[in-house]
Formats: sequence, C-alpha cells, structure tokens
Amino acid sequence: MLTPAGTGIPETTVRTAHGVFRCLAFRAEDGVEHLALVKGEVAGVEPVPVRVHSECLTGDVIGSRRCDCGEQLQLALARLGSSPIGVLIYVRGHEGRGIGLVNKLRAYQLQDAGLDTVEANVALGLPVDARRYEPAAAILRYLGVTAVHLLSNNPEKAAGLAAAGVEIASVERLETTPNPDNLAYLRTKQTRMGHRLTGLPIDLTDRGRHPTVVGIGGGIGASRLWAQLAGSDAVGSLTLVVNVADDVWMHGLRACPDIDTVLYALSGRQDPVRGWGLTGDSFECMEALRRLGEDVWFHLGDRDLATHLLRSRLLAEGVGLTEITARLAGALGVPARVLPATDDEVRTVVRIAGGAEIGYQEFLVQRRAADDVVDVRWAGLDASRVGPEVLDAIGTADLVVLGPSNPVASMLPILGIPGVSDAIRASEARVVAVTPTVASVPISDEGEARRARSRAALLGARGLAHRASSVARLYAELIDAFVVDEADAAESDEIAALGVDVVVARTLLHVDGAASRLVPSLLELARREPTVSGVGA
Repeated sequence: MLTPAGTGIPETTVRTAHGVFRCLAFRAEDGVEHLALVKGEVAGVEPVPVRVHSECLTGDVIGSRRCDCGEQLQLALARLGSSPIGVLIYVRGHEGRGIGLVNKLRAYQLQDAGLDTVEANVALGLPVDARRYEPAAAILRYLGVTAVHLLSNNPEKAAGLAAAGVEIASVERLETTPNPDNLAYLRTKQTRMGHRLTGLPIDLTDRGRHPTVVGIGGGIGASRLWAQLAGSDAVGSLTLVVNVADDVWMHGLRACPDIDTVLYALSGRQDPVRGWGLTGDSFECMEALRRLGEDVWFHLGDRDLATHLLRSRLLAEGVGLTEITARLAGALGVPARVLPATDDEVRTVVRIAGGAEIGYQEFLVQRRAADDVVDVRWAGLDASRVGPEVLDAIGTADLVVLGPSNPVASMLPILGIPGVSDAIRASEARVVAVTPTVASVPISDEGEARRARSRAALLGARGLAHRASSVARLYAELIDAFVVDEADAAESDEIAALGVDVVVARTLLHVDGAASRLVPSLLELARREPTVSGVGA
C-alpha cells in the first residue's frame, strides 16, 4: 500500500504553534503523498489519540469559511499538542470528500444556486463521499499504532478506518463554532451524513418528529438524568443550561462543579462512586499542597486540574465562559450542547446560625452541611445577564425540564437570572420539574446524605419542609407538570392541588432496580397537550 517516498520514509522534526512533532512523508501505490505528524512514542501504546484529516486546500490553506476543515485541523493540532502522545495523518487526495479540487468548485457553484453539498455531488454524477482510508491505516501500522482514540465527528470515518483494519477504541468529537457561511453545510453533514454535531443553532424548519429538549440544572442528580436523555434516540436535540452559582475560585483556579459534573457524566468520564470528578483520578497535587501547609478541603483531581487550568487561562485572556464550556464539551465528546446559565459570576452565599456568611461549597464540602442555615442569597444575581443562546434554546424547545438539582443552591440562581423565568413563561414548551427529594427512601451513602442535609437546610431557611411537595411549590408558577418519585406517591394529591399535572416514576436513577420509565414519561409530556391536573403513571 505504501512505497518509500524517495529513499525510505523521510522523517524530520517540525515545530508548530501547537508543539513539536515528528514529521514523516509517505507515498501510496497510486502516487499520492501523505503526511504524518507524531507526538511522543506511540508504538505499542493503546489507544493513541489520532486525527485522520482529509485534505482541504480551501479550508486548510486559504481559510475558507464555507467549511469547518481548517478549524478542525487547528483544533486537532491543539488537542494533540497538549497530549503526551498522538498522531495526525494528513490524507491527500481527499479534496471535496474525494472528488478533487476542480469538481469541488463545480459543486460549490451548484451550492450557490441552492443545492446542498450532497445534492451538488449527485447532480454532477459524482459520489457523495469517495474517500478511502487504507493509506491512513497503513501509516498507523507503520507507526506501530494498533488501537486509536479517534478525533472525529464523522461515524463513517470511524467505520472506514475500522474496515481498513484499524481498531477504534473510542471516538472524541472535534466540533467547531459554526459561522453564517458554513451553517447550512454543517446542518447537511448533521442531518444527511450522520455527523455528530450538537452545537448547531436549532433549525425551526427541520425539527423532525423527536422533541427538542432543554434541561435546566446541574450537579450529580441532574447529570444522571441528562446522561439518560443524551443517550435516548427519542430526543431530537438536547441543550443543558447549568448553574454557575456553586462555582469557586480555589488555588487560583475557577472550578465550576455543576458544569464539570455534567461534562464528565455525559462524556462517560464521571467517577460513578463519588458522583463527581473523573473516574480513576489521583490526588497527588492536593497531597503535595497539604504537605506544603495548605488547608486543602476542596479536592481537585490531578486530571481534573487540566480542566480548571485551561478554563482559568482562557478566562484571563477574556474568553467567555459559554465559549470555554463549548470548547471543553467538544474536546470531551459531550453529545449535547452545554451552556452556563450566565457568563457573569454569581455566588450562592449561606448565612449560618451566629450570623457568619460563607460560600455554598464551604458550607457543603468543608463544613459538611452541618450548620443551621438562617438565610441564603445570591451575590451578583441581579446584575447578571443571560446569554442569547440560553434564551434561544428555551424559546424554541418542545420540552423544558427542571432537573433534580438542589432547588435553592442550583435551580433558584438560574431561574433568578433576569430574563430566564420570563423566557420559560413565554415559551410554548411543556415545562416539567423532576423532584430532587425522595423523603421515603432511607439514605446510606454519606455523599448522598450530605447533599440531602444541604437541601433540607436551604429549604428550611425558606420556611419549607424537605419534601417533594415543597419543591413543587417553589416551581408551581413556571411548570405544567411535576414528577414525584414512586416512593413519595402519597404526596401526589398535595402537588396536584397546586394546579400542575403529576407524574409518578422512579427518579433515583443511580439505585439498582427495574428500569426507570422517567425518560419515556418526560418525552411523552412533550407530545401531550396541557390537561387538567391529575396523577399520571
């Protein structure tokens, strides 16, 4: 498949804006020459992060905005440059998905006349995608790479490489920010070619038969539900609006616990035992800080630190939290759009008995939610601004779900951002809340017990009991329906008296047992016209 380019396989070192790579050139039997950039020692290591990039002269070299190829190339180099190992294979002969440069420009002419990228190729009598991946597979074998962590949004690329003998251990999305010139092109790739693109603005003319869902809330409880929604084939698109009032600056870094819990859960990286942080993470850095005399009460894992380091650097450079979160979600392969509720800093402040005011993380983590709480307020909330992406998502949703998050610490600071509750009221979507509180099930796990103590203390500060009906009362003016756990079904009549429909389902998704009907019940609500309040199954 590969022949020596000249005498043997030439290899040198190149220094790029994203790091230093070994650079190798190959010539295939058909005479087409290909390039490999290699970071670190990859032979015998598995899986290796790999980007197989199809040549695109207009995007890669000229910087054309009609496609996302050049931006994907730079994202891939940045991703591999920040990794100890990785390979980028630049496959030539793939111009225009294999139809060549001249035919690509002819296809562009047809697209200018109104055809999409698939229709244009067909109108020219050309294949929609003529790319072959045997040369890339042969290069990987030459490099000693046996299994890859593929950086791609295209399932067909993964299938093509697998058919050529490459073991695909995992896939990571590499999604760029759309622009007005490539939005229609990206939508075509998403809807007609199966590319996994989650950050596109919603197209109101092509929403399909599956509901568009917006989830509001963050943290461990909500992340369990969001992960199931993200994995459901019955969801058209999923946007998650996540709380930032739990955020904390620690060791000079901005940690966003609710956002990160959602990102890790939806990318399959969440520690299933703790419910937060990355599975298999270590805490050597925290131990070293402790030995240096630091009071380490908020633990950041060693790999988790990379998220906070990148976020904090980008914030210092003036990048907004929404853009940073989109970049993190894309790099982690999150199959949903994740939006901070606001780019502004909002802080939950807890006043405890004795008058002292402390941050929420200090109350929950350092003091283990053991204090009597007198009051709760949100510093910066009144001056905060909701992002247009959040308002657009709510305004075009079929279903808005208020997740099973701490109602006072996580939900009220989202709903209290000026414009958010008004957008929910104005939306034509069905609005349903899922209880975060199950009073009739005993708790044995200390982490779950601490979170329950926190909910109870903060609800108590507002004169409410730690019950599902209390949470329903908080949300009653915004919601059409409320999901109560089957263990607390006795509260259904009390909740229905608030003027909302009641759905009974198993909401404790982390507890072993029969499969929960929660997600199907939620999606059924999106298709149902508002009814008289009552108990549903």
